[in-house]
Amino acid sequence: MNVHPRRTLDQFYYPSLSDTSARDKDQTISKWTGSNLWCWVIDDNFCDLYESVKKHANACKTVWDMQALLVREAISYTAEQNNKNVVDLIETYKWVSRTKAARQTSYVQDFLIKHHENHFDSAALDDSKESKLVLEVSDIVDELKMIKSLVQTQRGVLKTFIEALTRKNPSTDEPQQNSRKRANISKCSFTSTDASRMFINLQNQETLHRDSEDIKLLAQDISGAAASYAVTADETLVSLLKDLDEIKEEADYTHRMLQDLLDLKSKAASLAEARSTTKQGQAVMLFTIVTIIFLPLSFFTSYFGQNVSEFTGDDKNPSSWDLWKVGTPITVIVIAVALLIALLIMKPDWRRSLVLSRSDGVHDVEAA
Repeated sequence: MNVHPRRTLDQFYYPSLSDTSARDKDQTISKWTGSNLWCWVIDDNFCDLYESVKKHANACKTVWDMQALLVREAISYTAEQNNKNVVDLIETYKWVSRTKAARQTSYVQDFLIKHHENHFDSAALDDSKESKLVLEVSDIVDELKMIKSLVQTQRGVLKTFIEALTRKNPSTDEPQQNSRKRANISKCSFTSTDASRMFINLQNQETLHRDSEDIKLLAQDISGAAASYAVTADETLVSLLKDLDEIKEEADYTHRMLQDLLDLKSKAASLAEARSTTKQGQAVMLFTIVTIIFLPLSFFTSYFGQNVSEFTGDDKNPSSWDLWKVGTPITVIVIAVALLIALLIMKPDWRRSLVLSRSDGVHDVEAA
């Protein structure tokens, strides 16, 4: 027997990924619902999918009515108020999105306070918290996009199902008028193959309303209770899409504000660094001026303070020429060694070539 296990959002939206376990654990519902231990007490008032279908089964007169009822219950089951008491998908994402928005607002307020106080130290310019929040909001936006794509795919399948019902279970009321209605909306109708383009076709409320009217017109060509079941299922999906658009708009706004805050912090850090560089340049300039003034004075003080016969007038002291004869070679040697060391440090390739040339010379001597 073939088993078709349930797929997660990431498995549905990213079918090319071989392993989505890490992404599944990072989903908003997984992070914010936590681990729960449930003890189910089943009684006559327990509401589940089977009981919901069973309760409305008496209204089904044909197999087409039963199929439409199953489709409606499968789509609207999680949207029922009784099931929202367990896990409300929309409210969870709405609460999480607004929680992130509140954190973003507090970060902006902290930045403005520190900017007003001109207190920009390393801690104030640290953007690790904002960067983490940007990633969290990006995950929420991505998951909302997945859910919206799933709902749009369901709506495409529902439209295909309704079109099939108009052929398999046509209404007997005013067939000519219904045929004209089908001809008018066939131009703007969509099938399951159009599910990938639903994101573009359902960007605004006008498109949603127009598609809903198309489905209602198509449903008039269906006989029995299947028509009302199909319309109810589509209304549930439209309501869900509107809620998702509202939450996604809030999350997108929060994401943009966080990016603007990161940009402001980056510019503030650049400005603080420029100010610090200016102060350092002023200090270096002051040191340079002092050096230029006092270095010649120090040289002449040292030079004329030498204990030589030319300055002291004592013939027993050595002459300045005697000092230059000793000091000049030592100075030249020290400067040459310092320049050689600097060259070896700055040119490591030249140092390696020098070592290799010496080793080749030693080998040539040994060979000879």
